[in-house]
Amino acid sequence: MRKPIADGELDIEADAAGLASVTSAVMHSLAVRARAGEPRQALDKLSGVAIDLICGKRR
Repeated sequence: MRKPIADGELDIEADAAGLASVTSAVMHSLAVRARAGEPRQALDKLSGVAIDLICGKRR
């Protein structure tokens, strides 16, 4: 997360370690849900919301 912050892709005041932890938690959740058989559409929606949360709303 430090590189996107340094490159201006994320807010300069963003907490790199915190964002990395959230990203890891979301990836784990997606893996568990996929293994449990959750539909692809639901996984795609969750991943989109996670990207908005971590990186800011997409335009």
